[in-house]
Parts: sequence; structure tokens; C-alpha cells
Amino acid sequence: MKSFYSQYKDLAKKTYPEEWSSLQGIPFEKLLSPYNIKLPKIVYDRAQSSIQNIFKLAHTKTYNEQFAEDRPSFLDVDTDNYSVLMAYDYHITSDYQPKLIEVNTNASGYILSDLLYELKGGAPCIDKIKESIISELKLFYKVPPISPLIVIIDEEIEQQKMNFEFYVYKDLFEKWGFRCEVLDYKDLKYDESGNQLMTPSGQQVHLVYNRYCDFLFLDASSQQLNQAYLNKAAAFSPQPKEYFLLADKNRLIDFSQSDYFNAFSHLDININAIQSSMIPTYHQNSFKDSEELWAKRKKLFFKPKRSHGGKGTYRGKSISKKVFQQVIENDFLAQEFVPAPVFMDPDGQDWKYDLRFYTYKDEIQLAVARLYQGQVTNFSTDFGGFTTVEFI
Repeated sequence: MKSFYSQYKDLAKKTYPEEWSSLQGIPFEKLLSPYNIKLPKIVYDRAQSSIQNIFKLAHTKTYNEQFAEDRPSFLDVDTDNYSVLMAYDYHITSDYQPKLIEVNTNASGYILSDLLYELKGGAPCIDKIKESIISELKLFYKVPPISPLIVIIDEEIEQQKMNFEFYVYKDLFEKWGFRCEVLDYKDLKYDESGNQLMTPSGQQVHLVYNRYCDFLFLDASSQQLNQAYLNKAAAFSPQPKEYFLLADKNRLIDFSQSDYFNAFSHLDININAIQSSMIPTYHQNSFKDSEELWAKRKKLFFKPKRSHGGKGTYRGKSISKKVFQQVIENDFLAQEFVPAPVFMDPDGQDWKYDLRFYTYKDEIQLAVARLYQGQVTNFSTDFGGFTTVEFI
């Protein structure tokens, strides 16, 4: 195992010599797995069909018009761009049907996984991110600015577990001819008179790569971003509209209702491809009261609607009464429990895993598995984490 991680570090240093300082000290043994998972190609094909049809549906006029009541203002912003580095996360059933856990609009791990494939003999595909960014700039600006400034934002950046990615992306973007800064989201200012989003040094921002999880810019501290978005001062990725249409966890509830698709039956959409990939998911109001929910908890998985990365998620079978009370006092959803598939490594150790498909629009760019032990993906066990998947 040591030789595998030594080889990975050597490859990372060779591939990203200028960025290596950002990668040193990373617990590769917990983030990356030396194993390879083999799955039937039908898993990939079904996931691809699910992704393509969800994306296609989300960008139809009929789908958008359903949000007429209490329509959020960001849905009426006429932006043509989408979002880079999105991902669709799945469990797979015993009959190889991928089941959508969630859509992630700022998925981490692409750079690490890309190198992992290269180490194991695959072709690198990091340039697909470059192509996606160029596409976004062309779609938003029509005539892209010369030497555009990309700003990567989050909150409390130095406390973020995957913040090394920000600095590797920064160096990569600069290599590709963009300018780039990594900033706390609060440091950006909206110049109303010039309709520009500005850095603290007064530079105009052209594209925001948002790793801060207030994707809809609802928080009071995000209002400078909200104003910049509503007035099209800069391109955002993910942008609020794309997040709302695809990744807001309310979509998991909508898509899992049997009669939801009646309004879209006339569209050229493979509804079955979507429905077969959905896990029955419910809002707390779907239950008569908390007692009914408690009685059914063992078959459910609880997730907060506005949290990401497994934060605040609980398996109903093991939740305590005290934590259950805390959960139901917040805005959450209850998803029927679909157990994670299990992979046995060469030493006979069992690992749970999920599948992540990185996408741009409806195109799969990279597929990985995330191995873990415990309740959720946690990157806390040696030889777990991101790993390659071979579809045969």
C-alpha cells in the first residue's frame, strides 16, 4: 500500500509541480483508495440515461412554469450558462439499478480522482474542466473578456477540509490563461453604479466558482452575490437557477412522487429513466405527525435540506429520540433507506461505497466510487475514499 501512495505522490508532484506545495500534507491514505471496482456497463448506461433526462426535463419551459407560485426572482434571470463540476451521486441495487442520493453542484475530488485514473493506466481528463469553463464564459458573455478573472469562494477557507483543491484549481486556471483568486465570499463587493462584482483590490470578477453552500444566496451576508447575480454582473457556477432546478433537495421529493410527471407526459423525455433512478423521498409534512414518523424511522434516512457533504444526516434505524427531536425541529427530508453496495477488497475487508458521476450539462466527464466504513461517506479510514470504477 505504501508503494501505491508513494507512486501517487510522485505523479502528483510531476503533474502539478507548481501546485505541489498545496498538496503536501494531505492525508492521501484516507482520501484515495488503491482498489478498483468493476461493475457491469449497464450501471453506467442507466446512470447516463437518468442524468440526461433529468437535465433535459429541468431545462424545459413546462418544467420551469410549474414554479409560478411564489416564484423566486432568480428563476427569471436570463442566463445561458450552466454549472461546472456538478455531480450526481448514486447507490446501486442488487439488480444494478443506480438510485440517486443527491445532485451536487460543487462536487469535490475531481482533481484527485483524475490523477488516480492516470496512475492506474487511464487517460487524464482534467482538460474537460477547461472546456467547461470556456463554454460557460462564451454562453454568459457571448464575446468572452480577454484574460477573465475567476474567483473561487467559500467561507472560512483555511478550515475547509478540501481547500487544497482551491489552490490547485487556481494554479491550473492561471496555466490555462485565466486570472484567479481564492477569497472568502464576504470579501466580494457589488458595485451597483458600474454593475460589477469586485475583489477587495478593485478587480472586476468575471466568473465565480462558488464552493460556499448558500447556493441560492438567501443569507443576509450573501446579498452582494445575489445582487450581482440578479443584475448579471458576473457568471456564477453553480448559479442559483441551475442549483434550484436540479440540485435543491426538494427536487428529490418531486421526482419520487408517482403522479409528478403527469404534467410532462407530452414532452420528449424518458420519464421511466428518471423514475427508475429515484428513491422515495418525503417532506416532514408528508407524515401525519412526529409519532408516525418515529414509528417509520427504521426504514428512513434523514437529511437536512440545506446541508451538504453528509452533514446532519442520520440513519433512522440508529437515531436517538433526542437527536430525532432536533431533526424534526428543522427543515429536513426523509428518504427511504437504500443500503450502500458493498465492495470486498483483496484482503476480505468489506467497504460500502457510492458512485459519483462528474458532469457538465448532461455529459458525464468522470466516474468514481467513494469507499467508506460507517454511516456515511466520511474519508476517515485508511485505504478508503475516492477510487476508480471500471464498467465492463
